[in-house]
Amino acid sequence: MNDMRKNRFRTIQCLLAAVSLWMGANGFAALPSQDLSSASLRVVRMRCEHQDRPIGIDHPAPRLSWTLESAVRGQKQTAYRILAADSEDALQADRGTLWDSGKVVSARNIDNEYAGKRLISGQRVHWKVMVWDRDGHATDWSTPSNWEMGLLQDSDWKGQWICDGRPLPEQEADFYQDDPAPLFRRGFNLTGSVQRARLYISGLGYYQVALNGKTVGDHCLDPLWTRPDKRVFYDTHDVTSQLAEGDNCLGVTLGNGWYNPLPLRMWGRVNLREHLPIGRPRFIAQLNIEYADGSHTSVISDTSWKWAPGRMA
Repeated sequence: MNDMRKNRFRTIQCLLAAVSLWMGANGFAALPSQDLSSASLRVVRMRCEHQDRPIGIDHPAPRLSWTLESAVRGQKQTAYRILAADSEDALQADRGTLWDSGKVVSARNIDNEYAGKRLISGQRVHWKVMVWDRDGHATDWSTPSNWEMGLLQDSDWKGQWICDGRPLPEQEADFYQDDPAPLFRRGFNLTGSVQRARLYISGLGYYQVALNGKTVGDHCLDPLWTRPDKRVFYDTHDVTSQLAEGDNCLGVTLGNGWYNPLPLRMWGRVNLREHLPIGRPRFIAQLNIEYADGSHTSVISDTSWKWAPGRMA
């Protein structure tokens, strides 16, 4: 370093020292030192099966994901630990009564499969996660989240597939006659305060469901189409707020959908009725109700339901 550069360097040092002394003399406190590694890394957006606090999860090993936030360039996750518990109190006490993954060395924060105790139908699971940053510092625990299982076994379904019982037309021309959507109704009485209520429902054809006169859910054309001889999807709805002590009423409207299509000739020759499972529209439903005192009851689809043809527009 030549003499000119040395002089400039010393001048800068002197100026910095002078500024430091002046700030101290005028009452400026030194900024506290900060750990910009783990303190700036946060776990947010907890997701189970890519949903926020979902219900009706029917995979035995749900996939868990989270998002990382940091103000530090190049910050990253190097390990994680997941706790899953059967109660909020246990999770708050850092007890993984269902699963404690331990420290897992991995940068993966998407689709980490649950690997704890076997879960049962309708079970609610509370979970949280902490991660380690690039410097090996652990973050705080994330804000707790939860998910709820659906009906995992065929034996969990107590309801029956029901329809209006009318036969399919024998002549193709009769398929084009008026055939209003059948309406189904089931009244029931609740004897206490409801803690939790879940409606599990599916249809062959499309369905729309209402509880006490109000539409359940915000979907149209449910369920998603499948070949019903191979697989049928069902929906789970939280209807706790739509129930009331005393008399209640559950109603279902059925549409044909792909389960009962018209005998149209696609491309002039293909009749879908000859290539798809077909029949009168039908549905299966099960309303599981948990009272505040811990007792349970269910309303299921069976032969006790009343039905009537809908009105033509």
